[in-house]
Amino acid sequence: MDNARTILLFGGSFNPPHLAHFELVHAALSALQLNHCEIIPSGNPWQKPHVAPVRHRLTMLELAVHDDAQRWQNLHPTTPYPIDINPIETLTHQASYTIDTLNQLHSLQPHTTFIWLIGSDQLANFHTWRDWRGILKHTHIAVAQRAGHEVSPEQLNDDVLRTYYQKHHCNAQSNQWRSQTHGLFIEFAAPLMDVSSTEIRTQLQQHRCSLKLDKFLTKNVQAYIFEHNLYQ
Repeated sequence: MDNARTILLFGGSFNPPHLAHFELVHAALSALQLNHCEIIPSGNPWQKPHVAPVRHRLTMLELAVHDDAQRWQNLHPTTPYPIDINPIETLTHQASYTIDTLNQLHSLQPHTTFIWLIGSDQLANFHTWRDWRGILKHTHIAVAQRAGHEVSPEQLNDDVLRTYYQKHHCNAQSNQWRSQTHGLFIEFAAPLMDVSSTEIRTQLQQHRCSLKLDKFLTKNVQAYIFEHNLYQ
């Protein structure tokens, strides 16, 4: 498999985008030895109906990527920054479904291998995604096994997903996933991230001072949130 034709995809509402999102992407790129990730902000996430308007989430994500790129260049001055934003799901007013996004991407880039990045918490609910078996016909799934929150195949409640996962999973170091273009769950060790977008929103809504925003949000994202009174 040619890394130049393998793209890591990371979808989400990014409501708001925080530093742990980027820690996860960089960890996945490193584990899989890839050099390109497209972040895909959802337009109308069907499982998360109460989100900030897409124009705000997209702008915040652009600010966060800009800030992360600056940090990257300071650390890796000779290596191109590996992350782009793909707004494909924001261009429609319909609900965002991963299967539809992958169908579009595959039609646009039929010779590209895609790897969709999820956390182990999302793995437990993967059977609720629309046409999850169809998703696996277009992509591998990279599963971030966060320290202390690992999910084993035996813990999956859905019988069909559990059986599939047991037969079709490997770790990032394996050559198995490099020899085929889709259909595998690829596990990799990820750092423990002790914050979520939900927690950040809750803290902002309740005006708590206990959350040190600098630890979780870039300065530009913070400024944008306060300027537009988001999550109040």
